[in-house]
Amino acid sequence: MPAQEKRYIEVSDILSLRCDCKLKSKSKITLKETSEQCGASLSLPLKEDAASFLLTCPKCGGQWVTDVNSDHAKAIRAFEGALAGLKANFNFRLYLELAQPPHLPSDAPPRIG
Repeated sequence: MPAQEKRYIEVSDILSLRCDCKLKSKSKITLKETSEQCGASLSLPLKEDAASFLLTCPKCGGQWVTDVNSDHAKAIRAFEGALAGLKANFNFRLYLELAQPPHLPSDAPPRIG
């Protein structure tokens, strides 16, 4: 029988949202799009209005969300509100099960973080 490992986090352990830019980088000389992804990461504490920080990438300046009142921004605000509600004092602890990380080839370096 194969062994299974399950991973859980408590809702109160969720501290922030992380966004990784998927847009193409721009050349600093020509300001034209390059073939490389920007890759900037932005971590936003859930105590703040994260949606208001998601208009543009802080590195490449590309547009992430078109409007602070867009459906995307509203969904992020709803998620923040739902998490805040789930952190209330219930008579139980609520956990989220995490997906298993992908299997790495045996010769791959170990994953950190």
